[in-house]
Amino acid sequence: MAQNRFTNTYSQMWLRNHQRKLRQAIRNASQPDTPNLINEWLQLEQELLCLSGSYFTVYANQCRLLLETVCDEFLPSHWRCCCLDALNKPLLNMKAYARTANEVQHYNALANEIRTMTHYLSAGLSHQASTLNGQSTGARPHDNDTY
Repeated sequence: MAQNRFTNTYSQMWLRNHQRKLRQAIRNASQPDTPNLINEWLQLEQELLCLSGSYFTVYANQCRLLLETVCDEFLPSHWRCCCLDALNKPLLNMKAYARTANEVQHYNALANEIRTMTHYLSAGLSHQASTLNGQSTGARPHDNDTY
């Protein structure tokens, strides 16, 4: 019985360490050509939920990490777009687990921040992505604006 408990504790420690490394890899875009890393991290965190106290907090932390990554203009734009695409899953889970008035308020504030930031960043991300794909017209974003 003691051997089995040690194995479980060792497994939990390994999983937590792997989780930490995945979070760092996502935040720093250390493997930007591996977008499935984001899904692997989300899946691992889903499996580790039984070890944590609050589903809501885990999902809020996932949203925060992805949002910070999306907003980091020093990271490759395709990586930021992958993180933006993945943001919806933890945000919906967060909404589903918001039980108290404080959690609902926290969810609404974070959802509003995400809407605001993605609106602000979407033009820049789409422009960078089209430039990387060779689809740029050469025009700057405001060249066709009339005053």
